[in-house]
Amino acid sequence: MEIEHNGSKIQIINTHLGLSRAERLRQVDALLGPEWLSNPRCKGERILLGDFNALPASAECKRLGGYLRDAQEQAPRHTPKGTFLKVRIDHIFLSAGFAVKRVRVPRTALTRQASDHLPLIVDIELPFRPS
Repeated sequence: MEIEHNGSKIQIINTHLGLSRAERLRQVDALLGPEWLSNPRCKGERILLGDFNALPASAECKRLGGYLRDAQEQAPRHTPKGTFLKVRIDHIFLSAGFAVKRVRVPRTALTRQASDHLPLIVDIELPFRPS
């Protein structure tokens, strides 16, 4: 999905990667390839988020980290938190133009009832760029 905010284009891609490492690596390669994030029509800032079924130190996340930043690692005064059984397999990756202001992983009776994954909420700021 492409949206425009303050004169800047933002590409937002939500994904849910597979359970096997080999499948996830193929999916990450596809996401980084010419049909998605490397497509010339995919201009501006980028947000890639979802259930990656992969830990931050995995090859999949490291490969993505070469192109985008892990929002939980960018937030000031924030210790990254797990979203599934206390592990981090849900991620939000951002391009460099975003400033991460705050990250929350609410753990309430309602969030535990809604899904087996906890919500990952990231407050971001994209500086105004006049056209």
